[in-house]
Order: sequence, then C-alpha cells, then structure tokens
Amino acid sequence: MSFSVDEATGILTIIRDATGLAAQSGTELTFIVDNLMNPVQPGSMGPIGIQTQTSNGSPISTSANVSTAAITCAGKFSVPPEIQLSNDQPAAESVATVTFTLCNPLPVDGKLRLTLPVGFSLDNIALGSYTGIDGGLDATVNGQVITFTRDGAGNILPSGTSIVLVIEGVLNPSEPSTGTFSLQTEDASGIVLGSADKVPGANIGDKPGDKRGWVVILAAVLSAMVLLCCCFGLILLCRRKKEEEAPYDGVVLRFQVQGHTNVATEEFRQLATELSTQRAVAVETLLVSGGVDRRMLNSRGFGFDQPLVRDATSPDAHLNLRVVLVLQNLYELERIIHKIEQKHAGWKPEQGFGLCGSPGVRINMKTGELVHPAIEFKDHTANLLSQSQPAVVAVARVLAYLESYASQHRPEEPKNKNPVQQNEVESELDQV
Repeated sequence: MSFSVDEATGILTIIRDATGLAAQSGTELTFIVDNLMNPVQPGSMGPIGIQTQTSNGSPISTSANVSTAAITCAGKFSVPPEIQLSNDQPAAESVATVTFTLCNPLPVDGKLRLTLPVGFSLDNIALGSYTGIDGGLDATVNGQVITFTRDGAGNILPSGTSIVLVIEGVLNPSEPSTGTFSLQTEDASGIVLGSADKVPGANIGDKPGDKRGWVVILAAVLSAMVLLCCCFGLILLCRRKKEEEAPYDGVVLRFQVQGHTNVATEEFRQLATELSTQRAVAVETLLVSGGVDRRMLNSRGFGFDQPLVRDATSPDAHLNLRVVLVLQNLYELERIIHKIEQKHAGWKPEQGFGLCGSPGVRINMKTGELVHPAIEFKDHTANLLSQSQPAVVAVARVLAYLESYASQHRPEEPKNKNPVQQNEVESELDQV
C-alpha cells in the first residue's frame, strides 16, 4: 500500500498496490496512521468522512459522519513551555524568556506561576515585557515562585494563544549547577488549568573568569603531548641505537624498493599487489646490474594502498605507477649527507646528485625516500618504459656513491664491546 496527503483539504488517500485479492463484502479493515497532529483547540474534532473508491476514482461506499473522540487539554499546554537564559554563567544577572501556548483558556483574572530551581535569586526581578496577553500583569515573588496575575482589564485568552514573558533581573546561582523550571496556569480560585514540570533550561556553567575546567583540559592535553614527545624520542633513540649496534656485513645502507600501482577496486587487490611486487623486483634487478650491492636492497609491493592520486580517472593517475626506494636506516643517511655537505659547501640533497652525475635523483631527508620522476612503467605491466632505464641507472650511481661515502666514514667499532670474554664463557659453561 501507499498513501498521499492533501494538506489543503485534509484528505488522506490510501492506495492498494494491485497485489492480493479483492476485499469481499463484510470484511473488517483496520488502518493505523502514525504521527497525526491533533488540533491546537480542545473539543470535538467533528465527524470524519470515509469513502472507498475504484482505481479510476468512482465511489464504492461513503460514510460522512464517523464520530471521533474529543480533544482535551488534560491539564497540559498545547505547546510545552521553553525557557532560555541570556547568561548561563554563575552569579551572573540574566534575562529569562518564557514561551508557551495555552490549551485551556486563561480567564481575565487568571494567574501564571513560574518556579525556578533553588539557587536562583529573584529579589530584583522585573517583568520586562510580554506578548499574547492583553491587559496588565502584576508580578509577586514568594521564595522561588514568581506569580503573574492578570488585572482583569483584558479578555479571556482562548486556547491556542502563544504567550512570551521576558523576566529581567534574575540572578544565577553562585556555583555551576543544573536544574529545571516548572510553569502552571490557574484561575482566580487556584484551580490548575495547565501544568508543565521539569522544563529544561537552568544549566549554569563555569564562573566568569574561572578557568579551572580549561586548566584541567589544557594540562591533560599538554601531558599527552609531552608523553607523545617522550615516546617518539625514545623510539628514535632506540632506532638509532639499533642502527649503531647493527653488525657490519660489508654494506652500511639498506634500501627497500617499493612498487605501487594505480587505484583499483577491492577485487583486484591481489593482482595489484603481485604487479607492484614485480615492478619493485624489476627495478632491483636493474640496480644490481648497474653496480649496486644486492645486500643493500630488498623489494616489496604495496599494490594500490598508497596512491599519490586517489582518482583513477584523473589525468595525473599515472603518477601512481611508480617505484621508489626508501632508506631503512635513516640515521646513517643523516650522517653521510652531513659528511658530503661538509666537503661540498652549499650543496643540499634536495638539489639532486649532480656530484655523481645524477642530478635528477632526489632524497627526502624526512622520510628517506629516494626517487627519480622518470621511472615509469607501461600500463598494467612490470615492464619499464625504454626511456626510464637511464633513470634507474642514475639511481644506481647515487646508491653506489652514498654507500662508498658510508663505508669510508663508518664509525669505528667500540673496543671491548662485549665485556664477557671467550674464556669467561667457557668457564661458566664448565660450572653448569
């Protein structure tokens, strides 16, 4: 089934979807319609008309006087009260704005009683303005209750009347707190016409100038930052220590040759990983044939997990088809580059390695990433473009140059690095 609503006429049309069987005479039908909004005015809604029709709109049967239940106020408001404070800081003077809509009419001598939570001071309140009420209002205060009494000069306020009260001079509690208001309307004899309890709006925050909450937050943030810095520093220290203590096996620098592919869907993940690995191995093989010690290299394919351009249809998507070399022991690179800079004043690694005939090769000193922009592959293959082979040879020259420098300026092994001598070990073994 489907339905449509004509708000201008108030007609709700329910349409069968042409599946199922025809409802026979005598069949009882029940429809439940959610989220109907009752009229603002209490009392009888009047009869409701019901009509069944054929698919072309011809009437089948009609009932124009279906009785309905009356709408009653039940001691409530048509629109529940809302209260807003102009200032939510402790000990601050505030203006309270109260809005609500009557359900039961309010007599010409009726009353409005507004109760504020304990802690609010009402000693200096004044009714700043009001709308929706004709005639005058007199305000009196008793404890936490403000009573507004109509002076009899106006008319009975009918159901559906929207009222706004603006109360000035309300003094907020001296400490942060939460609470609720209550509001009720009465006739002159005290009979309650409408009532609402637990009206929100009395949340009082930190004191003006009281920065204790912010100080706690700031202290926590600073503590977390200090902890992160300490952890990061410890990681770098351990990393440097590990690099310094690594056994020397003939080479100093270690590079990982990393292959990448263009962006693709998840179903091609395995193929992309295999292809990127093949590209990395192809470059590694060419580097070794160009004179790089194989012990300096290892290969890995990352598939499409680290794209430079995330849109595979972008004109720049070809940048994803790349192979880069990433140094694994960055501390050694920093030490070597420092030595080169001392010998060649004014040179920086970002300028390229024209020192060894490879000006197109760049190194990112923060990440240890060594790249040549001309290393490219044919689409969907591990075959280097013919014009890319000289670029790989240029990278090979840089690796050999850096490794030569590293070997020449390698720190001396610390003497007596292991305090336990061989005879001491054998003595300890004899005692076991």
